[in-house]
Amino acid sequence: MSDFLEKTWWLWLVITLLAFILAVQKCEDSRADYQTIDGNGYNVEIIDSCEYLVRHEGYAGYMAHKGNCKFCEERHKNNK
Repeated sequence: MSDFLEKTWWLWLVITLLAFILAVQKCEDSRADYQTIDGNGYNVEIIDSCEYLVRHEGYAGYMAHKGNCKFCEERHKNNK
């Protein structure tokens, strides 16, 4: 049996790597407020009375001010 394993070690390595890759695939973020085409989503967070779109991808994070922020629209209406 050990002779068989010695001859097919590369096959076991490939199978192990494929199993690892399949296990680490991205999962769709179903809890996101806004879904994107690639399955990742954006959440709306309120920071300092403004709405921001926030996205986390691996160790990276993305944040942008929401274009139609309801708090900013209200401030603009009050300033006119």
